[in-house]
Amino acid sequence: HFEWDPRDNLRFEYRYEFMPAGIITRFIVRQHMRIHEHTLWKNGVVLHFEETLAQVAAEPLNRRINLRIVGRNKLGMLTLIRHEIDYIHETLNHPEVDEMIPCICRDCQAAETPYFYRFTKLQKFKDKGKRTVTCDESVEDVSIDDLLQGFIPSPQDPQVFISYSSKDLSIVEGIAGDLNEKGIPVWWDQQELYGGCDVQGTIERGLQTCGCLLLCLSRNQLESGWSRAEFSAFLDLAIQDQRKTLIPLILDDLTEQDTPLLLRSKKHVRYTNQDEYQKLLHMLSSPRKHTVRKR
Repeated sequence: HFEWDPRDNLRFEYRYEFMPAGIITRFIVRQHMRIHEHTLWKNGVVLHFEETLAQVAAEPLNRRINLRIVGRNKLGMLTLIRHEIDYIHETLNHPEVDEMIPCICRDCQAAETPYFYRFTKLQKFKDKGKRTVTCDESVEDVSIDDLLQGFIPSPQDPQVFISYSSKDLSIVEGIAGDLNEKGIPVWWDQQELYGGCDVQGTIERGLQTCGCLLLCLSRNQLESGWSRAEFSAFLDLAIQDQRKTLIPLILDDLTEQDTPLLLRSKKHVRYTNQDEYQKLLHMLSSPRKHTVRKR
């Protein structure tokens, strides 16, 4: 029996007008690789990602899904979960659902069941210039900026496509976590591909949607037929659309001379060089156009 620690939790809820059957089951199947110590039950699961745990539990009779997140990268975990559930909603013709954020007034912070605000309502109040909102339970005024801190709008289309060899999965999972932590939307197969999906079509849509391809180079990658195919497809798109950027990220001891000829004019970034890697993360999180120039 898994004991959940309720302290310092980031909480979030989905509340449905009509909750379609099978949402939580599909979510568990798509996230099976992140299940924490086989902790799952009929209507819920505990996930592990980047030193962070998430309890995702459905209440079909109450037409809601509850999220509790604790650990180092709560925002990254929330982004990952919302991305998955948004995708499932899309395949179910967008059921009517409200995303809910808990109140942080003194009474609600001490309560097991705090008052929840609709995320869209808070955003509307903020857009209209309102700074506070009243808690229906305590009647305290609460800062809207403080309520929204730690939450982001529903995930955007992915910005960075990660191409890699499955043999480098453990390294790339950390890279995807670092990008999520910086608030950078990511496309990678562990989030986007699931049993029964059109693999080639899904990858092609990802390549077309993303403005940046992070090509994780390694000796494993050079032997990967899939990775080479992704690189070729993105290069064709980049030639047609100059706004797309290709960034080679070397994961192991590969030299630039070992890389494909067409990549040698690009500035390579070494994952093992923390200064270069942190500069890459900063650049990708910047709103300006992504460019990595050859020195």
